[in-house]
Amino acid sequence: MPKRRLLNQEELVIARRLQSAVANDNDSRDFACGGIISGEASSNAGIRLYYNKIEDDQAQGPPKWVQLPFDAASAKELYLAGQPSPFGRGKETVYDEEYRQAREIKIPYLALSSDPLLKSGSPVLLTKKLNYEAPLMFSLNKLNAYAEGGFFKEHRDTSQGIHHIGTLILCLPSPFKGGDLVVQHGGHKATFDWSNQVRNGDIAWGFLYSDCKHEVLPLEQGIRITLQYDVFVSDNKNAPQFDDVYDNRLETVTRAFDEMKHGPFLAEGGVLAFGLQYKYPIDAESQENSVAGLEYRLKGIDAVFMKCLKASQLQWDYFGVFDDDELRCYIGDSDSADEDGINEAGSVGPSLSSQQPQKDHTYIKDLWVSGSVYEMEGAQMGEYTPDLDLKIKRELVWITEPQHFNIRNDYETYGNEWEKETVYAAIAVEVHLPAAGVEPRQSRSPNKRQRND
Repeated sequence: MPKRRLLNQEELVIARRLQSAVANDNDSRDFACGGIISGEASSNAGIRLYYNKIEDDQAQGPPKWVQLPFDAASAKELYLAGQPSPFGRGKETVYDEEYRQAREIKIPYLALSSDPLLKSGSPVLLTKKLNYEAPLMFSLNKLNAYAEGGFFKEHRDTSQGIHHIGTLILCLPSPFKGGDLVVQHGGHKATFDWSNQVRNGDIAWGFLYSDCKHEVLPLEQGIRITLQYDVFVSDNKNAPQFDDVYDNRLETVTRAFDEMKHGPFLAEGGVLAFGLQYKYPIDAESQENSVAGLEYRLKGIDAVFMKCLKASQLQWDYFGVFDDDELRCYIGDSDSADEDGINEAGSVGPSLSSQQPQKDHTYIKDLWVSGSVYEMEGAQMGEYTPDLDLKIKRELVWITEPQHFNIRNDYETYGNEWEKETVYAAIAVEVHLPAAGVEPRQSRSPNKRQRND
């Protein structure tokens, strides 16, 4: 088994600074954001919402319509016209009112006389905020309705394709209280309380990356009506390109990369590993090219990291990370170092004192990795196909530990019906750092994501 030494104290400090830079969404919180579409500015009043009453997935009777803003009666009429909302659990679509109490009307049983989202200009603003050069596309999926006591426990949104990046929700004006949307990512929370924001005919909106866990808290009063849009990054290479909006995180990540390349860090060279902070949809039926063009769909801090990595000119590649057991960092002592095949001191750097064991947070002992990337939901280790070629690579220097894994022994819960064509995958990036004095240990400024796929 390949060996690597444990990092010394000076190297650990550099590694932690790089880790903090490439795994830090604290400042922007762009995993979820929102705003208001003013009723006066966008003429929300008078927009008609056409719908069919649904029973057993069939339209009942001719289409009806209600008009914004909704009063209590029209909101109740919409709620009763829908059917109970299912959700995905593992590889099944289920109804469970202990987990979700809501009703829905899906396309094609729903239409708008005028789309307030497209009229508002919010899609262009969101595209620039998220720093995608290609336009974002918004596809209306369904209407969700929650009555008093309604809720939806923690879940992720179902992947709708490999270019699917997130969900945008419009909260339509109606009288209600409670029902906050709470989104979590990386130990942080964003809460959307729309009950007061829509009282005067305004429309509130919220965006979240679709792999972020979120929940709808119990509704205390009234009926909460929302429209759900699936958000995609355009795969049209000829689509109009937006100018980059400068992201101040680029400076922080670039400085951390420069310190890693030019400072006292792994002078003998090594292989660094970065677990991406978000999960990404891939083709469930094909392992080949499952991550082709992924850098143009990366989210938030992952996209910032990739810009800086490509500017560094270091060799890199994607790989999959797979869950076997609890992650464990190696705590160095001379006996266990030999048993595990780890060179404690190596040819470079000080030896670790047996009286003061050194914890190296970059060494993960029991993590399975593979060049193949795909989800095996609910599988037990050992049930994978031989083509997956799982291995433990203890020579990796893990700068950021994986936030997600591809084999789980429990089942995920999803916001829509289970989707078999695409699934979320946990992906990491392997970066080859040459020995000091060997090119490329040089830097250039990060630039736009140039499409060449």
